[in-house]
Amino acid sequence: MSQPTSLDPQLKDFYAKAAQTYEKNPRGTRTPTYPAFLHAQKYLPPVTPSSIVHDNACGPGIVTGELITQGLSAGQTPPKIYATDLSPQMIDVVRNRIATVEGWKEVEAFVCDGKDLSGLDDAIFTHSITNFGIFGHGTNAIYRTLKPGGTALVTTFKVQPVLLLAREVRKAINSDLSSFPPGFNDEWGTEGWLRRQFEEGGFAPERVRIEVVTFLDAYRDVEEVVQDLGGDF
Repeated sequence: MSQPTSLDPQLKDFYAKAAQTYEKNPRGTRTPTYPAFLHAQKYLPPVTPSSIVHDNACGPGIVTGELITQGLSAGQTPPKIYATDLSPQMIDVVRNRIATVEGWKEVEAFVCDGKDLSGLDDAIFTHSITNFGIFGHGTNAIYRTLKPGGTALVTTFKVQPVLLLAREVRKAINSDLSSFPPGFNDEWGTEGWLRRQFEEGGFAPERVRIEVVTFLDAYRDVEEVVQDLGGDF
């Protein structure tokens, strides 16, 4: 397996902190990654014991944990799941769950760069799920690792008000927004841009479906906004 891309030192520090708190925002509610996946899951073919699933940019294993819980609740053996993330700290959290939580024994977790998914063979997954990874690169790797007839599910932000506020603050301090927030650009979230990512990655245009979902998480006061600006989402 080739070595994954090294994390920027600032991102490394961020993930070291976020790995333990990622599943809940500073106000104690679950991050939008959880309800977003539950909503989007209806577009996936059923996950069965014979499925081979990729939890791409897995974080602390939110998608992996939900699929395992669903399988156990249905009286089924959980599927084989490969959980990968560029952050070693996130993978450490997943590996701890593999060792200690019921149903996780079929999970394999390792550090892997979502840009190319090096170390993963071609055509191995029935389901590839990227739940709020930094989207805009790596669709060709997602396509490469899917079995013929497999399904990819990708969720990402269209609009995130806290980031819009942060951009306005950044603009007032420094007009250069070319790299802020990292991974985002002015086309981010537009249907044309999203479709182009998939089509350039190898997906047939007629097989790409895009849906916009509204998720509301109200703030009680300015202090909560400040908390979120210092949190994971």
